[in-house]
Amino acid sequence: MPFQNSTAEEVAEHFKDQIRGQNILVTGASLNGLGAAFLKAIAPYSPGLLVLAGRSHKALAESEAELLKETPGLKTRLLIVDFASLDSVRKAAAEVLAYDEKITISVMNAGVMMTPEGKTADGIETQFGVNHVGPFLFTNLLLEGATKPAPPRSVIVSSMAQIYMADGINFDQPGYFNGQKDTYGKIESYAQSKAANVLFAAALHRRGWEAVSLHPGVIATGLVRHMTDQDYRDAGQSTVT
Repeated sequence: MPFQNSTAEEVAEHFKDQIRGQNILVTGASLNGLGAAFLKAIAPYSPGLLVLAGRSHKALAESEAELLKETPGLKTRLLIVDFASLDSVRKAAAEVLAYDEKITISVMNAGVMMTPEGKTADGIETQFGVNHVGPFLFTNLLLEGATKPAPPRSVIVSSMAQIYMADGINFDQPGYFNGQKDTYGKIESYAQSKAANVLFAAALHRRGWEAVSLHPGVIATGLVRHMTDQDYRDAGQSTVT
């Protein structure tokens, strides 16, 4: 089938035999986001367990209720994790590793986009911390604690926004762009975090883990809440999420 022109529902139906019985964890699972859309698409095909992960219990519960309304009998679980806090990440990973069920697929979808300049609880630039460092730690903890020989498959949601990263990742000061190391740019910082997602997936693959990174397409979700008209113009008249 021509996947580039297919809907999520069509793709899920095509791979229904591979979805059946999988225990899948998805971060950023609040309603009206990509995580919730993915969960809705795969829910009818008998996954073993769907773990809805995010910062807000209320938002996750709303998403869970919608899933159960459309797919009664679906096995779900809620997981609180805030990628702006590495303590929260460690606590959530420990909770997942204590499940009776073993996660077979983890989808790192949660993120922020073009936020005002700021820091995470651990002093990391917000976009780089939430989009890369938090998911990096969470994924590694899940892999390290997984029962071998079947660790979870890791899916890292990135973005074509990395094309705006003209000077590469500023490893000395992540989240700020090279040439002007003390200058914060919303687009450049977002692009660096998304490039880091791709590099992370590639590094996992080289080390023998099953991992992929992807650009989900140009989709208007709550992720663009911080963008102004000028940001759209600066990004070449398009929002790449």
